[in-house]
Amino acid sequence: AAYPECIAVSATAPDGNLAPYSSFGKQIFISAPGGDVSHSVADGILQNTIIRTTEDYYYFQGTSMATPHVAGVAALLVAQGIKSESSIKQMLAKSANKRGDPLRFGAGGLSAAEATRMASRTKVTSIALLCLSACLVGFGLLRLRSRHGVWMLQAIAAIVLGLFLPAGAAAVFHSELLGLVLSSAVVPLFLLAFEA
Repeated sequence: AAYPECIAVSATAPDGNLAPYSSFGKQIFISAPGGDVSHSVADGILQNTIIRTTEDYYYFQGTSMATPHVAGVAALLVAQGIKSESSIKQMLAKSANKRGDPLRFGAGGLSAAEATRMASRTKVTSIALLCLSACLVGFGLLRLRSRHGVWMLQAIAAIVLGLFLPAGAAAVFHSELLGLVLSSAVVPLFLLAFEA
């Protein structure tokens, strides 16, 4: 799991501490519930499987129980429109519940609720930025229609600024808020400055 294209997951016991059997080290990216049946079978992770010829639910423990939790949350992020591997990893890390030693817990404990909340906010922000950019382009084109000359330059600048600057700044600085501020403040101020 230490390969760059993989996500290394450590396993936590029901008390939130590193499970006694779990791997740990600098390769750990995040931790997730893996269970610990050493004290009670019910402290394991309930899993549907087949043992011999009987299909049923059984309690297990292991990083093999922890890793599917992370894969499931990653799938939820993809379903919400987060497509790139780097964005998924970043969202998993940012949404994790911070724990102690990164050598044991990586970015922290997996949080499906916070990760999906972040993905939802990202989608809403993207839609809002797209709508705002479209409004700015429309405004610039309307002004272009009523006046020529300098407004041609202003319309082109509004298109470029409205579409590329906020998204680019948000991506570079990993800040959705910065992208929103640039969309709602910088471009209108630019248009007003041209008016003066």
